[in-house]
Amino acid sequence: MIEIIFIYIFFLFNVFTKNDLPDNFNTLPKLKFQKEDSLTALIKNLKSNPGVYEQYEKLNLFYSKNYSNLSIKRREEVRDLLNKFGTWHSIQLCDKNEPGSPLKLTGRIIDENNNPVALAKITIYQADVNGSYAPQDATTHGMSENDPRLYGSILTGKDGNYSLGTIHPGSYPMLYEGRHIPQHIHFNIVAKGYQNQNLQIAFDDDPAMKDKHWQDWAKDLKYPVVKLEFKGSIHSSVLNIKLKRV
Repeated sequence: MIEIIFIYIFFLFNVFTKNDLPDNFNTLPKLKFQKEDSLTALIKNLKSNPGVYEQYEKLNLFYSKNYSNLSIKRREEVRDLLNKFGTWHSIQLCDKNEPGSPLKLTGRIIDENNNPVALAKITIYQADVNGSYAPQDATTHGMSENDPRLYGSILTGKDGNYSLGTIHPGSYPMLYEGRHIPQHIHFNIVAKGYQNQNLQIAFDDDPAMKDKHWQDWAKDLKYPVVKLEFKGSIHSSVLNIKLKRV
């Protein structure tokens, strides 16, 4: 008898407490922990297999696709890991479902005598097709350059070569002194024995680059302006970058 009463009380407790919660309560925490567990596993796998590109790419793509579900601190941690373990000369910055036109940049990092610069670290980040570095930019009207969603790092090969697969970035939604800021991709380059370079790679087919103001901007700051070719379904260009010795 006592056992039956206990079961009945337990049943009523579940019914009344469950009605006080949202219908999707049971699924939301589960999904959240699944994402966190997935990220923890990806980080562990990368640290355990630092020479396996597949592990790096999985973490990189997980980061770009789940950016909004991660805390600022967690995003910083992932970017630090991507920068530390980015030891390949080729990278795919986003997956095939990323909105925007596919883009491929290849080339070499060379010195002033056209000799290859091996093991140059290139940290890459950019805005998405809407001109936003992060989803929150659409509501804050800011530019999250220090917290970008599309991010990665590569190390040049023995011939100084590199390869980047990504999408064509969009223009910033906001204007600068009444002008549209040119579409661009950031290349921050560090190589032992050479001066660091923080470049913005612009595109000659960008309407903003028809403005002499931005043409002078690129020329004065020595920012490359690449000409894209359309091959198949991908826009591509070859860009060689010269570094000066310290």
